[in-house]
Amino acid sequence: MSIEEIIQRILSSRKDLTREEVLRRIEDKKEMARGYFTDETSARIVASELGVEISLKTFRPEVSIQDLVSGLNDVTLTGRVIIIYPLQTFTRPDATGGRVARLLIADKSGTLKVVLWDDKVGLVETGGIERGQIVRVSHGYVREGLDGKLELHVGLRGDIQVSPPDTVESKYPPIAQFIEKIAKVTRKHGKVSIVGVVREVHPTFEFERPDGTSGKVMRLRLRDESGEITAVLWNEKVDELGGVKMGDHLQIENARVKERLDGQLEVHVESATHIETLAETSPTLAPTPAAIAPFTKIRDLGLGMRGVDVLARVMHVEEVREFRRSNGEVGHVSALLIKDETGSVRLSLWEDKAVLSRQIRLGDIVLARGSYTRERFGEVNLNLGRQGSLTINPKIAEAERIPPLEEERTSIAGIKGEGGPITIEGTIITTPVTREVVTSQEQRVTVASFDLTDETGKIRASIWRGLAEAVRDLTIGTRIKIKNAYVKKGFSDQLELTSRKPTFIEVLSKSAKPPTPEE
Repeated sequence: MSIEEIIQRILSSRKDLTREEVLRRIEDKKEMARGYFTDETSARIVASELGVEISLKTFRPEVSIQDLVSGLNDVTLTGRVIIIYPLQTFTRPDATGGRVARLLIADKSGTLKVVLWDDKVGLVETGGIERGQIVRVSHGYVREGLDGKLELHVGLRGDIQVSPPDTVESKYPPIAQFIEKIAKVTRKHGKVSIVGVVREVHPTFEFERPDGTSGKVMRLRLRDESGEITAVLWNEKVDELGGVKMGDHLQIENARVKERLDGQLEVHVESATHIETLAETSPTLAPTPAAIAPFTKIRDLGLGMRGVDVLARVMHVEEVREFRRSNGEVGHVSALLIKDETGSVRLSLWEDKAVLSRQIRLGDIVLARGSYTRERFGEVNLNLGRQGSLTINPKIAEAERIPPLEEERTSIAGIKGEGGPITIEGTIITTPVTREVVTSQEQRVTVASFDLTDETGKIRASIWRGLAEAVRDLTIGTRIKIKNAYVKKGFSDQLELTSRKPTFIEVLSKSAKPPTPEE
């Protein structure tokens, strides 16, 4: 539909307006948009504001991002602005200058990079387009970018309209949908957007480049409800953020993911990255930063998590042991069994943290910052190394909410599946049988097996290594308590009790009369 057809439709519906008044309204709308609306777009907006319905069927047949293919022309598409990239200038072969700006927009079917050329760049340069706004691109053409992904280009014939009046906000995904949890960040992301609370601020470091120019870099430690990560800010981004401090809530978009030599991941905030300080009630957060728990609960631990802070009570302390690395150096390791109100986990302490474990007592509360998870015996194991910190009995309010050191006994009938640790009491009903086995690490170890019963049922128990020696002489009728036992499936697919390093066996009462072989 041409602009003249739109004007005639307005005049036929609004008899109270003259042609001159309609033309003036159209010109006013173009001026308000700083000249970036075409006559047709301005006329349609005026018609919409006057309550005149203009058919969309002859205008911009819209498509979704998922429907695009390279080579399409005269494309109309609407989406929410997720990222605005820095403006770039270039020189053409004929020595004339050009400008280009890029946006990342999204609809419910996907994301797409929009490329604005020359005069269309003005909308970005003057702030006419902002993150989070809905934009409609008309008369664009689809091409494949250098990265092999599709791009929608807006040239001389193209038009871009900000906040079209006929769009429904809820139809387009919010920015928060594109925020990744810190614990889920991997090298495969390449570029990532995150939100977090500042936990540490390192001093700004200034340096000189080989060409004599100066630069600056600053590191922050960010945390969300899933974990922590280091953000590295470069050059103008250091100044842009200003006086950032602990407790500030930051949103970082389009940061580059980099792996350090020690395997830890960082997000680098560079010229193409957007970073801003958020209010605690920012609508882009779900949940808002204020709702982010200061510590990760043990039940929420998963494999591959880094920068995890855990506050828990000590249920067991292992002795420090030495080991020799492949390069001949001697290392130190210890472990704790820790528990919060949601569960328990083994915390392996390495090097200086292992030595620190000698100061830890049963029932102490520990705060492990900067820990990471790995798999051990098919379960999540928490680790704390040089990059982390360990505080014993921290003077913080959250420590008061950690459950006291109380023993919770599990009945045999109450064992429903694999896991642990648990405490169980029962009576030995079969003579312990010991044997030597070879582990997957080719170690020869002793294991003692027997049946245990209580008032609710019966279960097989296999006790390993040093504890096997302690139970080999126990007789039928002896009542025992097994602390920090674990449950797994045996060869017959039946649940069995097994021991690990934190396991402890207490003899409650011995058989009054040792049974004879005939018995």
